[in-house]
Amino acid sequence: MHPKSLLPAISWRFLLIYFWFLCSVLVFFTSGTVESEDGWLYLGVARNIYYNHSFTAPANEYLSGKNVNMNSIPQEDGSWKPPGGYLYSIALVPSVFLSDVYHKVTQTPVPEYFPLETDWSLLFFASFTNIFFLAATGVAFFYYLLMLKFSKKEALLFSLLLVFCTNLFPLATFGFTQLLFTFFLLLSFLFIKLNHTTQQKRFLVFAGGSFTLLALSYNHSFVVTIPALFAYYLLLHNKLFDKKLWLFLGAGLV
Repeated sequence: MHPKSLLPAISWRFLLIYFWFLCSVLVFFTSGTVESEDGWLYLGVARNIYYNHSFTAPANEYLSGKNVNMNSIPQEDGSWKPPGGYLYSIALVPSVFLSDVYHKVTQTPVPEYFPLETDWSLLFFASFTNIFFLAATGVAFFYYLLMLKFSKKEALLFSLLLVFCTNLFPLATFGFTQLLFTFFLLLSFLFIKLNHTTQQKRFLVFAGGSFTLLALSYNHSFVVTIPALFAYYLLLHNKLFDKKLWLFLGAGLV
């Protein structure tokens, strides 16, 4: 049987329309601001990526009164680094670009000490970032349910419940990076399922790539997802109770 015949009979056009629908609804619920210390930090890194072409955090100038205190780490060369979240900072760069365009068009100066000197245009554009990832999560979950043999109506219903009736919804309306983490975690599980269904190794490579992005999206908490992903792979391939496999892994750990 051809691998494509094992995949859900759903068109890319429908998935794109569903994605656009979710984005169109979610856009009405954006907060227009970034309210957390981590959000300020990652947005500050995004500003440095755009303006200074470096993955550095704003300097900790809290004691001098020039800025608020952020969870950044001093380096030997005098620069400051975030503890993680590099991928989320990259995702925020388009917001910095749009804000920069706004400042150029209105001929207003770009705030130097962000976030102590607030920049409403930057916060406004950044607040739309998570909408994209929640809509993508909804589409991925819909497709995942189809892979699990749910009907199209059932998959659509549960996908909508995930988007609008779980804590992912408030995460999308503010500047929390956990949503990016959730999206790539779901994508990793989906690719493992696709690998098992189609027996195509490329999906396992995609799962590894998704997990790499997951690790870069937030902080070191990604390590707690490894046992679940590993167990899911073994369960699908009926290897969870393979004694030879566990003896091999045990010997490797020793």
